[in-house]
Amino acid sequence: MTIGELLKQYRISKLRTQKEWANGVVSPSYYAKVEKNQHRITAEDLVEILRKNNVSIIDFFKEYNYQDQKHHDIKTKIDNIIIEAYYHGDARELKKIQKIFVEGDDPNRDEQILMIKVFIALLDNNPNELTEADKTALKEKIFNAADFDQTKLELYCNCMYFYDLDSNLILAKKMVEKFKDNPDKNIQEAVLGIICNLLSFCIKDKRESETSLFIEAADQITTKPQLFFYKNVVLVYKSLIEYHKTHEAKDLAVCKMAIDYFSLLGMPEFSNSMRDDLLKDELVER
Repeated sequence: MTIGELLKQYRISKLRTQKEWANGVVSPSYYAKVEKNQHRITAEDLVEILRKNNVSIIDFFKEYNYQDQKHHDIKTKIDNIIIEAYYHGDARELKKIQKIFVEGDDPNRDEQILMIKVFIALLDNNPNELTEADKTALKEKIFNAADFDQTKLELYCNCMYFYDLDSNLILAKKMVEKFKDNPDKNIQEAVLGIICNLLSFCIKDKRESETSLFIEAADQITTKPQLFFYKNVVLVYKSLIEYHKTHEAKDLAVCKMAIDYFSLLGMPEFSNSMRDDLLKDELVER
């Protein structure tokens, strides 16, 4: 059974017309062709149609026959549903999806379960929900630079504190080297987020000599409004690292000025937190 055929089955069971079922998500004519398998439907549109018609996403995919579609297409749709649940902060939905994979025999079962566990740990703000085995598997299976995309870049950026600095240096170098020249602003934002985290870790561990590659990569990314926050954080750390090398007052002044920018732009709490963290670690003299 195809996605279109299953959608039709659900629609008829609820006594809805195609126009009512499409509900403004896609045009009625386009939706009619989806039911006839003449058009494909994106994961986002599929999820929206199911939600607007009060159909459980989990139940829908339980009924879906995975063998009738190309495996890659199915994996992509499932990945998108997992990611959407994460972005909506829906840990309950993620746990339902996790249960389906635990009880099933999908060939990507272990990887999917691991991804879901990571997302739940991030939503719960509790890294202890991941075992050391989970963290190792995450590094080996998911953080594979060969098939990295924007979502995995963002996931890694959020998960960096799960790992020691040596591991982060290896992983971050792979990702930065692969994506530093990518023109997509969302990719650039994720890369800068990774660089910001890494610079912070290196400063705190007094391993600033290992930051040059990452600073150079950040400098090569053109500053745009969407990227200003991250570029300014890089400037804070870059100036601080330079101050530690030169002990010149001008470098320290740039660092403090960059911290003050956040307060001037309406983020006083973040500005004060960054200043206090640096002072607390005795990286900047009071």
